[in-house]
Amino acid sequence: MPPEKPRGLIRFVFMIAAIAEILSMVLMTVYRYRAQGLEPAFLDLSKTGNLLGLVLA
Repeated sequence: MPPEKPRGLIRFVFMIAAIAEILSMVLMTVYRYRAQGLEPAFLDLSKTGNLLGLVLA
């Protein structure tokens, strides 16, 4: 019998990576808007930076 694959561990690592990616995008948005002296607008797709970040994700 072949050994079982650690599917639970793979899913856990994938979820951690996905959450880290989302949090890094939020942090990037906060820093970018704060540097410009603006209020962060996370879901405003009329902003070029937010749209490009969504496409890259």
